[in-house]
Amino acid sequence: MQRRATALVLAPTATALTALALTATALTAACAAPDRRPVTVTAVPPAANVTTATTAPPADLWGAASALGDQGRGAFADVWSALSLDGARNRVLLYATDADRARQLVAAARLAHPETARIPVDVTVCAYSARQELAAAERVMAAGAAGRIGLEVLGATPTADGSGILVHATAETLGSPEFARQVRAAAGDVPARLMEGPRAVPGEGPR
Repeated sequence: MQRRATALVLAPTATALTALALTATALTAACAAPDRRPVTVTAVPPAANVTTATTAPPADLWGAASALGDQGRGAFADVWSALSLDGARNRVLLYATDADRARQLVAAARLAHPETARIPVDVTVCAYSARQELAAAERVMAAGAAGRIGLEVLGATPTADGSGILVHATAETLGSPEFARQVRAAAGDVPARLMEGPRAVPGEGPR
């Protein structure tokens, strides 16, 4: 599960959900009060944290994710990037750009919703917030609409791990070096990964 601001949303694909391993080493681990479950902070997203189980995650896991999302779309929007659910281990994986602020986000979510405090949260330090990624995606789409990108952009969306944006186009378009240069110029300092994919449809969510 991911909560994003207004964006161009693509149907989930295995490629789009594949986490890009960051090269930093593990930062630290911290436990909350004795009646709280751990908040683990890492710099590399463990692949095991993204479940492939077909069964729906437990309701309490959804509740914890919702509580975290409330904070991520509010006071912690500057560091919030994304989250996913590990139903197999009953954990939430939270991506954020700052470890200390991420711990504060988790604490605020547990204070607002004490019933979620027993759910462990794995915080992965990532490069870009959802706000930064969405702005980059919007810049790419605007550049395409204005003709500053010579070939058609089918869609642009944040990655699932806070590493930049995904820009979708046809296979023929992706063969153009000029297209790649124009897309990356429009994206600015947020990395844009080009991939073949379907046309995006507008989606909505809180900014």
